[in-house]
Amino acid sequence: MLLGSLPAECFNEPIVYVQLQDAKQWDIVITKIEYDDQIICELCNCLIDTGTPTTIMPHEAANRILRNSEIKDNGQGLFHVLHEDLPRVKDLKITIGVYVFVLPPKALLIRVENFHSHRDQEMPDPGETPGFHFRD
Repeated sequence: MLLGSLPAECFNEPIVYVQLQDAKQWDIVITKIEYDDQIICELCNCLIDTGTPTTIMPHEAANRILRNSEIKDNGQGLFHVLHEDLPRVKDLKITIGVYVFVLPPKALLIRVENFHSHRDQEMPDPGETPGFHFRD
């Protein structure tokens, strides 16, 4: 996925700028997001934020991901995968128009103090700032 100067054949219009505190972000519609063959969302509005590796999603989409036993919630909305479950993590497929981007498990996981954290998380409740601490 390229951000910046995009060839017209690589996206479906519209790409819209949204004004946020004197800054701009990309707002796009993702046709579909799938975890393995499970549809997580269709026609999803998405803000592209290149400054964070974290994906924040609505509770309904998060609950669909949590139906997969290899992904667990730490109780604060941050998903994690136990070491023994790493081989069971599946691809995440993002469809934008006719283009399908496949993110393999290694692109979905970050290692935190001998702990693998899935980069997806639920949207925090308004006014709540979640903090996350991991232990072995």
